[in-house]
Amino acid sequence: MLKFSNRFYPGQKLETSCGSLAYSAPEILLGDSYDAPAVDVWSLGVILYMLVCGQAPFQEANDSETLTMIMDCKYSIPSHVNIAHAVVSGRSVPR
Repeated sequence: MLKFSNRFYPGQKLETSCGSLAYSAPEILLGDSYDAPAVDVWSLGVILYMLVCGQAPFQEANDSETLTMIMDCKYSIPSHVNIAHAVVSGRSVPR
């Protein structure tokens, strides 16, 4: 049986790395023990960014560059995206 998740108990720190690089929180990439709900929120933020902006926040030419951008939390908002309007109206931003 293949397993694609970790079992989590409240208050427990996890140490197993799983998931895709582009969705990974910095603490996972550092190899630190981590709080599962917090890194899940990071991954949900990546998904929300993709839904609003139409592209991944950390999408570089190679994994090494992507890792650096994630660790430095460097991303940009495309010029066609009006974040304030999207948040206030609750609507999708057109591409």
